[in-house]
Amino acid sequence: MTEFDSIVYLDLDTVVLGDIAHLHELVAEPSRTRFEFAAVADNSH
Repeated sequence: MTEFDSIVYLDLDTVVLGDIAHLHELVAEPSRTRFEFAAVADNSH
């Protein structure tokens, strides 16, 4: 079983109200941040 501390979910309809540039820093160096990144297609229309 996989366990997560938190999950960030952004889909096509997401409205972002602030700067999310820092998210790139989380996924750029996973060994430093211990942030695991996965992307999947959301095809449930």
